[in-house]
Amino acid sequence: MEFEACLNNQLSLHPVFEAQDALKLCYQAAFGAEHLVADVHTARRLFDAEYAVTTAAICPLVEPLCPEFAR
Repeated sequence: MEFEACLNNQLSLHPVFEAQDALKLCYQAAFGAEHLVADVHTARRLFDAEYAVTTAAICPLVEPLCPEFAR
C-alpha cells in the first residue's frame, strides 16, 4: 500500500484524525515501532496473550502503514 493510500485509509477509519496522528503515522511508517520495544521476546509474549483474548472487532486488527510496517 502506498503511503498516500494508507493516509486516506486512516482518515476514513478515524474521523477524529488530527495533525499529531498524521505525524505519528508518518513516523511509524518510516521507522516502525521498535523504539517502543526494549525486549522483543517480552513484546511477542504480551502480543500473543492479548491476541488470545481478542474477540471479533468492528475495526481491523491490523492496519497497514506501508509495505514494511503495520500496526
